Amino acid sequence: MRTKTSFPDSERTGQAAWILTALGVVHIPLIAFHLAFPTLFQWGTELSVLAPDNRNLLWAMHLCGIFWLGSMGAATLMEGWRRRTGLDEAMPRAFWIWVAGFWLFRIGIQIPIEGLGPQSLAMVALLLPFPALYLVAWKKLGPETFETRGFVGARLRPESWLR
Repeated sequence: MRTKTSFPDSERTGQAAWILTALGVVHIPLIAFHLAFPTLFQWGTELSVLAPDNRNLLWAMHLCGIFWLGSMGAATLMEGWRRRTGLDEAMPRAFWIWVAGFWLFRIGIQIPIEGLGPQSLAMVALLLPFPALYLVAWKKLGPETFETRGFVGARLRPESWLR
C-alpha cells in the first residue's frame, strides 16, 4: 500500500532523493562493465591456466558481485524515486551507512591488492564519489537541527536518528 510520508519533504530530503536516484542510475554502466569482464579480460584463454576449482570460484564470485551491484543499484534507485515522489521510505537511514561502508572497504582493498600505482589510484578516484555521496545522502536524510518554524525537537526524536 502506498502512503505519503507523515512529515513534509524538506529541501534536505529532496536533495538526498536526487543523490540516491543519481547513484542508482550510475550503477547501470558499472554493472554493464562488470558483465563485459569475460570479454574485456579474455577469460576464455586467461582462466584456462587455472585449476577448475579456482576458475569456478572466480566465476561464482564474479556473478555474486554483479548480483550485489545490481541489488545495491536497484535499492538505491528505488529509494531515491520513492523519496522524490513522497512515498514512505523502504530502506532505513542506517542502510546507507552500510552501503557507504561497502564502498569504503572496496576502496581500502584496492591498493593492497593491486599495489600503489596509477591504475589503483585511478580506480580509487573513480570509486571515491560513491561512499562520499552515500554519506551526504545519509546526512541529509537525518534529523534537522531546528524546525523552520523555530520549534526545536520535532525532528530530533531519538527513535528517528538512524531510520
